[in-house]
Amino acid sequence: FGRDDYSKSVEQYLHAETSNGVNTIHNCPIDSLLEYGAWDAYYCGLLYLKQREVLSARVNSVGLPFTYGVEFFTLVQRAFAVMEGTGIGLDTALMKSNKAVITERRKVLETKFYKTELYNTWQNVYKGETNIHSSTQLGKILFDALGFDPPKLTGKGSYAVDIDALADVAHPDLVDYIRIKKYEKILGTYYSQFEREIDETGIIHCEMQLNTTRTFRTSCTNPNLQNISRSDKEQASFIRSLFKPQFKDYVIVEADLKGCEVSGAACHTRDKNLIAYVSDKTLDMHRDLAAVLYNVPKEQVTKELRSITKAYTFGSFFGSYYKLTGPLIFKMVGMQKPKLADGTLVMDHLVSLGLGDSQVFTEHVQDTDNYMWNTQFPGYTKWKRWVYDQYLKNGYVDMFTGFRRYGPLGKNMVINTPIQCDSGHINLWLCCYVLSRIAKDDIPAKLFLQIHDSVVGMVHKDYVAEYCQLYKDGIEVLKKRWAWMICPFEIEFEVAPLGGSWYDKKEFVL
Repeated sequence: FGRDDYSKSVEQYLHAETSNGVNTIHNCPIDSLLEYGAWDAYYCGLLYLKQREVLSARVNSVGLPFTYGVEFFTLVQRAFAVMEGTGIGLDTALMKSNKAVITERRKVLETKFYKTELYNTWQNVYKGETNIHSSTQLGKILFDALGFDPPKLTGKGSYAVDIDALADVAHPDLVDYIRIKKYEKILGTYYSQFEREIDETGIIHCEMQLNTTRTFRTSCTNPNLQNISRSDKEQASFIRSLFKPQFKDYVIVEADLKGCEVSGAACHTRDKNLIAYVSDKTLDMHRDLAAVLYNVPKEQVTKELRSITKAYTFGSFFGSYYKLTGPLIFKMVGMQKPKLADGTLVMDHLVSLGLGDSQVFTEHVQDTDNYMWNTQFPGYTKWKRWVYDQYLKNGYVDMFTGFRRYGPLGKNMVINTPIQCDSGHINLWLCCYVLSRIAKDDIPAKLFLQIHDSVVGMVHKDYVAEYCQLYKDGIEVLKKRWAWMICPFEIEFEVAPLGGSWYDKKEFVL
């Protein structure tokens, strides 16, 4: 706009000594501060008008002007501002107690690890420079000195030795070492963030962002509350148990759009069989695939076997294939030892069929892949080819919610982007809707976190059912606005007891 930098008079007050420090803007002369704020708002306003003119003139392949997505995200950002301002209470006394417990457990495990063959090998190689916390050293010991096959590499081509990678290395001495790494992560990644970010009233205000992921989903930082594992019970207990409502008589409630991306995939692909699976509760996609995967009658598929099969189903949906899913499923069956309905161990059943070897089982999974994509979901297969052809032609992928992702993109990225984007935006729209209804209906409830497919809030104990109903109402309102939502989108609820933590929540049936 031809204007020189207008922040010079206030620049010295805008910066803090550290990235998490507090600046000294309160010491800035008021006239300089007001003038800076006025120019800032003025030029942002001019820029908005220019951007709106450009975006309004452009329409995506589903007929939406690009202002549609901008306006939607503007509403979401307002919702996030309210949610971040609310925050969530953190039990600092419990965190201090947990730190002592974790430190002692880690010390015991380290003492035990020093007596293992793996540590002896480590020490023989590195002598006085041995450092069991060095990822580089561990990688060289496991994959160079001991000759294990590396499960994966880092983006820079180094050996990956994160917890997931180590779990795939068949060395008995790694069992306790992995627990040591988990404890280090709790203390170093989570607790250190919490201590750094907690405010003077004992509240954590995480930042949810809309501008960091290329699929137009959200991210979270300072601290990141979106990546706290639920499957690792010990880790979840040490972390989620710290979060409790800061309001009297309020309880934590999590609303989860379970299977949202599967329903989203049905909306995009319009595959008749997939639509039937997400619409008819008497049908069971995972059970039916399990019957093919393990070569058993459907009535023999147990709950635990069905749960393992989900890894195959969802992995296949998001671009994996038999050479990856086969070894994974075989490993899960071997570790979890599921049984068939008649009590037979699934592994024994596979052995009886000549599928008791990982490589042989993996080749069998190729037949399951062929069944899944050619017989069970042919419409999905047709859509995947179509959307990738469109990308090759145009160089971008468009979403129903007003966004466009440009290449270069791998094939799986092209296929997954519209499903993940549009499905995740249902959740974002619900944040806006529920916040507006809370205000309009004067319901004593607060939202503080969005996690891709779920929304976490705090609600007065006497209004839980009324609050949960808002999500059900919101889905019906949204389906009238977004005509592409042709399938049911189910919402499940979990509620913590009064005085309980985020970890203590239990299923709540509305």
